[in-house]
Amino acid sequence: MRQLPQLPLRPYILWGYIAADALPDRLDFGRVQIVREAGERLARLSKARPSLPIISSPDMPIFASGSPADLSVRSDRIIWIRVDALNENEAYSKAVEHYLPPVLATLAGRTNGPVLVDLVRVSIEDKDGNIAPAMSPFSPSASFRGFSVLSMSRADCRILERQALAAARDQVARNAARELSEAIRLRYLTGGAASNLQTTLLHYFFTIEHIAREVGYSEEKDSAVEEKQRVIVDTLKESLNKGGKTAQLAKRLRRSSQELDLLERRFLSAQIKEAGIMLDVEQSVVDRAISFAKLRNSRLGHATRSDVPNEEFQSWLEDAELTARSFYAAYVRHIAA
Repeated sequence: MRQLPQLPLRPYILWGYIAADALPDRLDFGRVQIVREAGERLARLSKARPSLPIISSPDMPIFASGSPADLSVRSDRIIWIRVDALNENEAYSKAVEHYLPPVLATLAGRTNGPVLVDLVRVSIEDKDGNIAPAMSPFSPSASFRGFSVLSMSRADCRILERQALAAARDQVARNAARELSEAIRLRYLTGGAASNLQTTLLHYFFTIEHIAREVGYSEEKDSAVEEKQRVIVDTLKESLNKGGKTAQLAKRLRRSSQELDLLERRFLSAQIKEAGIMLDVEQSVVDRAISFAKLRNSRLGHATRSDVPNEEFQSWLEDAELTARSFYAAYVRHIAA
């Protein structure tokens, strides 16, 4: 079959506002830069944010129009992202899926609060590029938060830049960064509905899980777990070979599945503890992570546990974010060392 010629990639630039505690005047993460802008340049950039028109037509009596999140972030710190892509949509996707998460997660591990980004413009990297509709998955909805203005030494900036670049090259860090940045986004976007709270908490937990399964791996412990798994599976095989009614066989399968799940959960708690030791995470944070794992195993993300009150999940948000950020920060320090 004749192959179609590949379309050339074009150089796009995306920019937007970034808000976080203690951002310095400049950070350079390769394709991502954060720069403090001022004066006429900042005023000119601020005028570029498009307003979305309300579209209507007599042919469409029922319609929906808008953006994913239309609450603005405003800051004198501008984030610039350079991407090679086929078109604006691909440029945007590459920026938010590949380039932004390691930067935002690394910053979140260094600061005291959320890191929020409002991407405003996607254009070809020229002087006047075209303004795209506002697309902003990192901004909150229906909330307001102020940020402290503190200084960061150039030495700290270089450490931060080195950590973010190391995270971008590490698969585990990239996976954990996506989970952490998504959790922070959802926390300030989705409100207090039970399903939203659970989804947010799960992303925080997956941040820890990615790191624990990588760093907390022990061949000796893994072999012990595998041996226990083999015993459960062999016992199930023997039981099924005896035959019986379908309902009885299904019950045996469910029991074995529960035993395997319980074994896996206990092993993950051990991995979290081991990862905490390896990464020199504070003991109080490790203890909180293990408690978080117990919540995950017993009450979080289970369809049958719809009786869990929202207040319980709400009370975990702050601890979950601090714990996930601490593990992520420790991991990127580890891989950048």
